[in-house]
Amino acid sequence: MKLFFIFILTPFLVLSTNLDSLKNKLLNSKEDTNKVKLIMAVAKAEFNKNLYIGNTNYLNRILPAINLSKKLNYKKGVYNAYYYICFLNTINKQFNINELYFDTISKYYNTNFDSSNYAKFLNIKSFNYIRQDKYFIAAKNLYEALTISEKQNYTLLISDTYKNLGILFFNISDYKKAIQFYLKASNLQQNLNDEKGIGVSYLNLGEAYREINNLDSSLYYYQNGLKLFIKNNRKAFQARVYEGIAQIYNLKQDYNTALHYLLKAKNLTANTYDLTNQTLVELEIAKCQLNLKNYKEAKSNFIKLINNQANYKDVSILMKTHYGLYKIFKIENNHKEAFNHYTLYNSYNDSLINQTSFKNLANIETEFLLNQEKELGLIERENIRDQFELDKKNKNLFILAIVIVLGLIVAFSIYLAWMFIQRKKKNKIILSQQTELNHQNDVIEEKQKEILDSIYCAKKIQIALLPNNKYLNKYLKNNL
Repeated sequence: MKLFFIFILTPFLVLSTNLDSLKNKLLNSKEDTNKVKLIMAVAKAEFNKNLYIGNTNYLNRILPAINLSKKLNYKKGVYNAYYYICFLNTINKQFNINELYFDTISKYYNTNFDSSNYAKFLNIKSFNYIRQDKYFIAAKNLYEALTISEKQNYTLLISDTYKNLGILFFNISDYKKAIQFYLKASNLQQNLNDEKGIGVSYLNLGEAYREINNLDSSLYYYQNGLKLFIKNNRKAFQARVYEGIAQIYNLKQDYNTALHYLLKAKNLTANTYDLTNQTLVELEIAKCQLNLKNYKEAKSNFIKLINNQANYKDVSILMKTHYGLYKIFKIENNHKEAFNHYTLYNSYNDSLINQTSFKNLANIETEFLLNQEKELGLIERENIRDQFELDKKNKNLFILAIVIVLGLIVAFSIYLAWMFIQRKKKNKIILSQQTELNHQNDVIEEKQKEILDSIYCAKKIQIALLPNNKYLNKYLKNNL
């Protein structure tokens, strides 16, 4: 079974139990950037309730966030919305639409030196290519994301990328490499105490160990993952674990125990929109009933599966369904129906063989190109690291230039303020000196006036004491 729906990055996980409270906040919010974030939070919570799997209603939910972001000139809001649309498009196999967004989003994150979101975006791109069986392109995106995350020490992103590399190698049937990456992811998640991430890694390890027929290890990881999923109330993942455990008991030919776990999985997926997982569980239940010789129930379930596949055709499911019906009608000696279903089984089987052959060729090509690039040193991890380092240096130089300019402005402002204070002090001193000088002038003038007044007064006294001119002239004349 291909691993797709556990290829979920941690930033997309919003508790679905918050959905109603988020909607209430959204109704009462103002038109600002917080409202954009609330719209996106509601979209993510609805995704976690599986409301977007199998339909495209998410566009109606996210478009208001894009329109409001454009109105507010909130570029980050626009591109984060595009980024999330790409993720949901991939879930719903809208691959061609994503190509319209990829270049635009890449340019935005690179231009704004947003390495964290760019690494997350590379993970989403790789998810998109894995779902199209374009494993080589997916691998290059994941290795680039890993290089950026390791360089910046984004531990959470490193663990996500390890997990996604595990999923890539699982899908090309390299289960040993898948296990190596899953273990690396779970070790980092344990350091981060990320219980949700650990649970997903354990589920992945259970799948991978089952594929190499190491059933004891598979069961061990399934059971440990189940404990964490129950603790965190993650029902969709609980269903995946029950389905995986059922597969183990099927391999052990303990069909009653397998059916028990499949029915548990069915109860958990019944109220979700995850039609793919529901269909897979129904198919396994029908096969289990066939093995238990409950032919009537098995036939009913197989026919129901065919009817459900009318609009959503999965070649693998249809092939197994028609093969199951062929076996039942053969047992019932209804040779005509048995022949019809066997013919359809062969038809779908041929189609699947062609798909498998194409996939095997793609896998061989992927392995060859990856090995060749590793040997020739063309994986470009060093180049990517150098480029990222250069971008970081440019960013640091830009920041340093801003700091220097701001420092000069602050220093010049301080100098001007100091000069102003010094000038003010000098003016104050000059004013004080001027006041003192004026006071001294006033004192001098006062003293001068007093002296002049004294002289004038003495003169008057002297004049009063002296005889008048007539007497002096007469007296002096008589004595000459």
